[in-house]
Amino acid sequence: MWHSSMAVAPGLLLVGGYDSPGSTSLLLPGHSTAQEGPQLAPGRRLHCSVQTSPSSVILTGGSGSESLVTSHSSLTPEGPMVVEELPPLLLPRDNHACAGYWWMGVQTVLVSGGYHAGDKLASTELLHLDSPTSSQGAWREVGPLPSPRYYPRATGLSGVVYLTGGGGDGRDLDEVLAFHPETEAWVEAGRPPRSAQESPCHDRGSSGFPPALLCF
Repeated sequence: MWHSSMAVAPGLLLVGGYDSPGSTSLLLPGHSTAQEGPQLAPGRRLHCSVQTSPSSVILTGGSGSESLVTSHSSLTPEGPMVVEELPPLLLPRDNHACAGYWWMGVQTVLVSGGYHAGDKLASTELLHLDSPTSSQGAWREVGPLPSPRYYPRATGLSGVVYLTGGGGDGRDLDEVLAFHPETEAWVEAGRPPRSAQESPCHDRGSSGFPPALLCF
């Protein structure tokens, strides 16, 4: 647990986690056991990952690496993995959400929410991947979440980032928020129907969600 995952050309890559923060594992289709992948240094857990290409991922924050942002590329059996340190987060965090999206021809990484020093966070940061190494870029703060929350999840869809769930104010949050790049602000996009607690997936056509966005 506390790991992240991504689909690479040969299979599913599992990254870090509670018991093995410095390891990765590759699960191949048709195989019952995973094979060992590249090692991580430092290890990562309670981090968040954004896949930027079929063979590369950006890891953000995490327990013990709250400010760290790293790019990992050449994630193929041929390897070797190439690691590059990117600009650090403005606000250290773990248990946060992250996502990637394209806007005006620029690939962008977003992080939002999470924990820092025991406090729940509402802040949102963006990093534009506008140079070959991203070393000239820097994170910048944009519109915050409506309220602080930890353990949220996010995904990019058609240039918009959708954030779901998380905990805050002593309760589980059921709202779905949308981040629009043109305004750099969050708005409520809808809420799952009550039946969401009884079934893992639903038709969202009548709930205010894009047809391709499913909650489970």
